[in-house]
Amino acid sequence: MQQLNLFNDVDNISLENVLSEPPSFNTEIKLKIDALMPLSMNSGVPGQFYASASKPSEVMILGLLENALGIYLTTKSRAKLNKIAKKGAKNKAVIKTSKFESVLQRHVIVLSITDSFCLRYTDYFARQTTRDEGEARLKGGANHSYSLVSSLEQLSDSSDKATLKKMSSQVALFSTSPSKREYVEPLMPYIVKLQTSKMLKKCIISAIKEPVSPLFLGNSEGWVDVEVVYD
Repeated sequence: MQQLNLFNDVDNISLENVLSEPPSFNTEIKLKIDALMPLSMNSGVPGQFYASASKPSEVMILGLLENALGIYLTTKSRAKLNKIAKKGAKNKAVIKTSKFESVLQRHVIVLSITDSFCLRYTDYFARQTTRDEGEARLKGGANHSYSLVSSLEQLSDSSDKATLKKMSSQVALFSTSPSKREYVEPLMPYIVKLQTSKMLKKCIISAIKEPVSPLFLGNSEGWVDVEVVYD
């Protein structure tokens, strides 16, 4: 597993070393989050409609911190690091409201997230779905070779599997399906209070000032601006 260093390598702080230590919550951080785009913050199983919460969940805040710090992990590496963190944290409760299990959740406590009045509206978006082979995937793809146009027009439920499989290899992996998604536009910034160790606080503050990648809440188009608030 590739070793990740935090704080832009200034202090050569290893993520694995941070997670292996017993958690320490001796300092706090306050963040102000301003939405730059409409947000769609769905934390449950959406079904046919992606309803948005009016404020981000704890899991979303931890995910935002991981993006700022540049923590991008495979499922296998994430599971290994969480195993290391679990040993160091012992009986620290974890958040189980999402399939995403942040490696920071045993070392960062989200004390509070302020709510905000929001403008709400519903729009359609092209939901990406994965399918093996078949008519639905072929006709649902937004992009495919011009050479397939005439063949796609002739597809039907009775098309043989061999033909469908051959054609499926020539289109994108994802097919799209129009789905409803709710968006919110917060009228006020969110104020988030965190509790963590002094070492991790230093890493987070540095990352918020110069994030590794654009920060977002909810779907990846929900860009936000984050500032550290000093009382």
